[in-house]
Amino acid sequence: MPYATSLFRALIALAAATGIVIECVEGSPLVVFSFFTIWSNTAVAVVLGLGAVRARRRQSPLAPVWTGGVLLCISVVGLVFHLVLDNPASEFNQAAEIARLTGARAVANQLLHTVTPLGMVLDWLLLTRPGAFRWRHAAQWLAAPGAYLVFALVRGALVSPDTPTRYTYPFLDVTAHGYRASSPTPWSSVSPSTPWPSP
Repeated sequence: MPYATSLFRALIALAAATGIVIECVEGSPLVVFSFFTIWSNTAVAVVLGLGAVRARRRQSPLAPVWTGGVLLCISVVGLVFHLVLDNPASEFNQAAEIARLTGARAVANQLLHTVTPLGMVLDWLLLTRPGAFRWRHAAQWLAAPGAYLVFALVRGALVSPDTPTRYTYPFLDVTAHGYRASSPTPWSSVSPSTPWPSP
């Protein structure tokens, strides 16, 4: 079992790392790492990579405060992408643009929005000790999304208005919606593979 656990976690970590590398090769790394999807997948690569090593060595698993936080972030990425952005019935539907992705960008899109969220959830359901998570961890788990919101708004305020990715997500565009409306919304699942806005 430790070997199977190690292999599974290593494969999901590799999927996250591969998606990130493709995005960096296809675009600007500085822009790529301004997306919450990339933040979340970086965390998946690190946490499951370490988890794979610890399982292989039969060491105790990482603290639930870390794995739970990553599970929350990457789950939001997957759910919002598929239910909001890649959903023709959604107000923020970008299914047509997403369908036009080809080659490496299409591969990265699936790795970052489908493979890693499912992998992290399966790791939690099948390979994580029951009862490990605690409600007291919830405030800590929300730190990353909260930090990203601040980062995105500050970045948007500092970047030139002519920059296509001034606000990385349409939900956070304060020039269109104002600061009051730019609260945590489906922005969390857009990534460089999601073609908004056009470069």
